[in-house]
Amino acid sequence: MRVYRKEILSFISAKSMLMIAMLILVSLLASAQDIAGLRKKSGCSSDTAFVNYLHLTFKAMRYDNPDSAKWLADASYKLAKEIGYAHGMIWALYDQSDYYEVVGEYDKALEFAVMALRDGRE
Repeated sequence: MRVYRKEILSFISAKSMLMIAMLILVSLLASAQDIAGLRKKSGCSSDTAFVNYLHLTFKAMRYDNPDSAKWLADASYKLAKEIGYAHGMIWALYDQSDYYEVVGEYDKALEFAVMALRDGRE
C-alpha cells in the first residue's frame, strides 16, 4: 500500500485543526468556570459590585501579572456591557488601556484611552 505525502499532510492538518478547536472550547469553558469561581470568592452581591471588584483586582495585579489582569479587564467589560453598566464599561476600557501601556503597546493604549474618554463624555 502506497501512502502519498499529500494524504498524510491532509490527515495531520485535519487532526491538528480538530485539536485546536477542542483546546479553544476547553479554554472557553475553563474561563467561564474561572469567572464563576472568582464571583463566588469575591462575595459580591450584585453584578455592578462584581464589575467594580474586577476593576480593583485588575489595578492590584497589572504590573505583577499583566496577562491575567488583561483577562480581568476583558471579563469586566463583557459583564458591564451585558448589564448596561456604563461606568463599569468605561473603567474596563481604561483598564485595557492601562494593560497595553504596561506591556509597551502604546498605540493600543491610546486607542483604548480615547474610547474610554469618548464613552465617558456620552
